[in-house]
Amino acid sequence: MKKLIGFLLGITLLLGAAYLGATYYMGIQTEQTLAHRSATLDKNTWLQVVSRQYERRWFDATETVTVQAHPQVLAKVKDSLPEQLQTLLNEPVTLVSHVRHGPLIGTLPARAQIETEFRFTPPAQKILKQFFGDAVPVTMRDIVQFTGGGTLQAEISKFDYQELSGIQIIWDGLTATMRYSTNYQQYDTDVRSPGLQLILADMGKVSYKDLSYRVHTEDTRPVATGNSLLNIKRLALSWQQDADYRLQLNDLINMVSDLQIGSFVNPTLSIPPSEVSLDDLSFSTSMALQQGFVSAGGKLTFAKLNYGDDLYDGLNVEVQAEHLNAEALAALKQKLADLSVQSGSADSWREEVLSAIRNEGAPLFTDNPILTLKNFSLNTPSGKIAVQGKMAFENLAAADLNDFNLLLPKVAADMSYEMPQQMIESFAQAQVRSLFAVADNADQSDLQDIQNTARLMVDNLLQNMHADGYLKLENGIISGTITLVKGQVLMNGQVVQRTDSSEIDEMLDDDKHFTDPSAASEPESAASAPDNPEQAASAATP
Repeated sequence: MKKLIGFLLGITLLLGAAYLGATYYMGIQTEQTLAHRSATLDKNTWLQVVSRQYERRWFDATETVTVQAHPQVLAKVKDSLPEQLQTLLNEPVTLVSHVRHGPLIGTLPARAQIETEFRFTPPAQKILKQFFGDAVPVTMRDIVQFTGGGTLQAEISKFDYQELSGIQIIWDGLTATMRYSTNYQQYDTDVRSPGLQLILADMGKVSYKDLSYRVHTEDTRPVATGNSLLNIKRLALSWQQDADYRLQLNDLINMVSDLQIGSFVNPTLSIPPSEVSLDDLSFSTSMALQQGFVSAGGKLTFAKLNYGDDLYDGLNVEVQAEHLNAEALAALKQKLADLSVQSGSADSWREEVLSAIRNEGAPLFTDNPILTLKNFSLNTPSGKIAVQGKMAFENLAAADLNDFNLLLPKVAADMSYEMPQQMIESFAQAQVRSLFAVADNADQSDLQDIQNTARLMVDNLLQNMHADGYLKLENGIISGTITLVKGQVLMNGQVVQRTDSSEIDEMLDDDKHFTDPSAASEPESAASAPDNPEQAASAATP
C-alpha cells in the first residue's frame, strides 16, 4: 500500500513538474507570438507603435502597447474629417493584453488566451461616451493554439446617437474574426456589419445594410498574395437640397499627361434633390505569384442602381493584369507607402509618384505585361454598354516611359465596344452645360438651344463616321473595334490619321477658347462639323 501511495505521489509530482515546465515554455512561445504581432502592426502605413512593454510571469503575462495614427497621414486628411473624429485619431490608444498561459485554459487545450483591453485618453473617452454610453466600445479576444496559429475575435459595440439638430447615427455594430497560422504566414479575415444609418437632419440620409468583407492573405515574398470579397446588400443615399459640385477631371488628366484641358471637362453642375440606391454590390480581387511574376484580377458587380427615376442594372466589370514584375511591384508599393507619410504639397507628391512609377515601377512596364478588360457590361436607361479589350507592352525600355513617341509604337491594344448613341449625346450635352456654367455671364435661357446644337453635332459626326466605315450605327446602337498597332490607330479596320500633339496642345491651352461663351457662339466654332470624317475621327480620338 505504501509503495502504491509513493508511486502515485511520484507520478503526481512528475505531472505537476511537467505542467509547470509546459506552462513556462508556453509563456516564452506566447511572448514571441505577441512580439511578432506588434512588429506586424508597426509595419502598417496608417499606424505607428509608440511604445511596447511585456511583463511575463510563470502563469500569465501582461503586454502594453500604445499606438497612434501616423501624424503625417493624419495631416493630409484631417481637414476633411469632423472635429470629433480628428480628436479621436489624434489621441493615442493603449492596448493592454492580459495573457493566460496554457497548456490548459480552463478545460480548453491551448498555448494561451489573450483578452485585450482598449484604454483611451480622457478627451477620447469623453467623445466615445457620447456615442457608446456606458458600453465598452471595442473588445478583442485571442486564442493561440499549440502550433502558434490561432483565432482572434474583435467587436465594436452598436449605438444610437442623436443630436438636437436632428442629426442621428444608428450603428448596428461590427464583428471581425481572423484565423491565422504560425507567425501570420497565412490568415483569413471575416468582417461583418449589419448596417448603418446616418441621418443629416433635413439635408438627407446615408445608409447601408449587410456589409461583409472576407480576405485570405499569404505572406509570400516579395509581395503578399491572396484574394478578397466585399459584399454590400444595399447602399442608399438621399438628399433634400440641391447639391453643387465641380469635378476636377482636368487635374486627373494633367497628372498623367501634358494636356491642359481647362474647364471643358470639369463639370460644374447642380444635382437636384433625389435618391440613389445600389443593390447587391460585390467587389472581389485576387493575386497570385509564380516564378517572380504576379497575376492580379478584380471583379465589380451590382444587381441594380436606382438614380432618381433612372434604373441601371446588371453591371459586370472584370479586369486582369498578367506578367507583372513582383520585385518592382513590391518596390513601388513600399515607395508609395513611404510617400504617404511624408509631408509636402500636392504638386510635389504628384511628381514623386510619377517619379516612382518611372523608376521603381519601370519593370512593371518593361517585362511585357498584359492588361485585359475581360468584360464591361451595363444596362442603362438608353441601352446596353458592352466593352472588351486587351493591351500589352512589347519590348518596352525604361527610357521609353519618358517619351510618348517611343512608347506608343511598343503598345498593342485591341478593343470592341457597343453602346447607345443617346448616351454619347447626353455626355456631350453635359459637357456643354458644364462649359457655360463656368462663365458667370452665361445666358442660361439659351442653354437648352446650345445643348440641342451639341446633340446634333454629335449625331452628324457619328453618321459621317458610320458612312466612312469607322464604326457601325444601327437602330441607335454604336459598335465597332479600336486597334492600336505599332503606333497606328485603326477604327473598324480603317486607319485613323493621328493629329500632331503640338496642334492639340496649342488648341487646348487656349483657355479663352473654352471659357468665353461668346467664342462658343461663333457660327464657325459652334455650329459647323468637320467636313472630312477622317479628321473628325482623329479629333474624337486624340
